Amino acid sequence: MSSPDALDLMDIASYAAPFPDASYQAGVRRFPQFVPVEPEMQVIEECQRARQFWLQEWAGKGFMAVGLKDPVLGMPVKDELHTVIRGCPPP
Repeated sequence: MSSPDALDLMDIASYAAPFPDASYQAGVRRFPQFVPVEPEMQVIEECQRARQFWLQEWAGKGFMAVGLKDPVLGMPVKDELHTVIRGCPPP
């Protein structure tokens, strides 16, 4: 997985592209900080509970769409999620 600091110029430009000005970018700027990448992050416990839900309790229908070139949620994450979400069809 790429480090949040390892963005190239194209990545940086894509974050800016759809927004009229910087005031619209608060969510985009904060999102990388919410991706659990270290075991000591506070959100890890919640992610573990969600994983157990998807593995053991989920009984609905699923749909998965993934940006394969996304440095955070690309192929490796898609492959892992596909094995975790019970009954998830191939993306």
